Amino acid sequence: MIQREVQFGYFGEDKISDLFTMDKYRFHIYDKNKKEYAHTDQKILSWLYQNEIKDNSNNIVYKIDKDFTLVTDEYTITKISNSDVTMDKAIFLTCIIDAIIDENG
Repeated sequence: MIQREVQFGYFGEDKISDLFTMDKYRFHIYDKNKKEYAHTDQKILSWLYQNEIKDNSNNIVYKIDKDFTLVTDEYTITKISNSDVTMDKAIFLTCIIDAIIDENG
């Protein structure tokens, strides 16, 4: 399978389609042509923050786990499979979600 080159567009939310999901925060990842190619799924029942980045076929691409620390916020990002989502986008998305969590508690 030949993987296409995706030019990143933006992270976004879709409040209407995500209205009935259990996720507190669900982000969608779009290319420069506004076509979604990945999204996040938050694991609500976990003790610490857990999130997965999934491709459009619902395959897990990255797992993002918040590590238990007393002083700072630390995360472990694990690449599960190859996809159009690059590690720098996973890191950037983790920073955005961490800032939202810190702001809203």
